[in-house]
Amino acid sequence: MATQYQSAGHVRLPVEFRSGEEEKNFGAQAAFVVRSRISEKKASDDSNVAVVRVYLPPLPISDLAAQVKQDAVELSWSAATPRWGAGGAANAIASMRYRVYRESKPAQEAAAGAATATLPRFEQLGEAPSPAFRDTAFEFGHTYTYSVRSVVQYSSDPADSVESDDSNLLSVTPKDIFPPAAPQGMVAVSVPATPDTPAHIELSWAISPESDLASYNVYRSEQAGVSGVRLNERPLLTPAYRDMTVAPGRSYTYTVTAVDRAGNESPASEPVTAGMSAAEKEATPQP
Repeated sequence: MATQYQSAGHVRLPVEFRSGEEEKNFGAQAAFVVRSRISEKKASDDSNVAVVRVYLPPLPISDLAAQVKQDAVELSWSAATPRWGAGGAANAIASMRYRVYRESKPAQEAAAGAATATLPRFEQLGEAPSPAFRDTAFEFGHTYTYSVRSVVQYSSDPADSVESDDSNLLSVTPKDIFPPAAPQGMVAVSVPATPDTPAHIELSWAISPESDLASYNVYRSEQAGVSGVRLNERPLLTPAYRDMTVAPGRSYTYTVTAVDRAGNESPASEPVTAGMSAAEKEATPQP
């Protein structure tokens, strides 16, 4: 019979209490010994004695929920309460904490379908003293399945603790829908024409500190408060742009945006205004 209880080189035998037995013997000690038997008449000596106290586990959490933020998957659930049995002392110490478990899959594996699905392989992600946890070790596009267990400690002895069953399983696939911050420090400078270079307006701005920055877009308008049209045909990889299409006597308002690798575009930067005079537009003849 031993083979049906073997797992990872160990024999794991669940011991179930009869109805009402946990409540009746709350806080009492239960001692276990094991004997190996190869026949009805041949058994080994007793194993070492394993002693545990009988405690009631908290009821499983049933309302685990998640909210995806830019820097974390925020988990929340209702607070659990200790369960006391008939043998529980009125002055017993009880404290509650929570263990958070996670199983993760890349997006392509999660989308493979039920035909390739396997049972989740959970690893403990951390502990929380209150019913909330921030998972900051995640990646956008990966699928994560979460479970939370309540752990109640019934005395000052760490051994006098018991863990609940799993909460409801919650699968989350975080998507990057968070735009970068608007670029800062934009400057526009009118550059007069030279014999070699037409007159133009030089734009530059501070390098974006976003870790997933992909490019920039520059917009120009001739009306204040209007975003205007995008000037760059291709994504700008550096924080600079030359507007070579300016006309003399006109004033232009420029803004710039940042774009991340997921395609999210930031709000527009603070606008800057520049123009070109007729004298600047004409190149100075060479002597």
